[in-house]
Amino acid sequence: VREVLVIDEEIKKYIVTDNFPAIRQLQEKRKETLEHKLAQAVLAGNCSLKNAREKAPNQLYFDEIMKDNGQNS
Repeated sequence: VREVLVIDEEIKKYIVTDNFPAIRQLQEKRKETLEHKLAQAVLAGNCSLKNAREKAPNQLYFDEIMKDNGQNS
C-alpha cells in the first residue's frame, strides 16, 4: 500500500504558497491518504485490520475511516 501525491493544479498552488496543511486536507477530502489506502486494502481483503492499523501513520484517523465503513478496529 502506498500513498501517492498526484501534483495537479490545486496541489501545485498549495506547494508554491507553502500551504502544506491544505494539501493534507485535500488528500483527506479526496480519500487519498495512506490511512484511506490501508482501509481500502482491509475492505478488499488484501490486508488484515491489525496489520493495516500498525502501518497507519495516524491510527486514530485510520480507526475513524474504518468506523465510517462499518468496521470496528
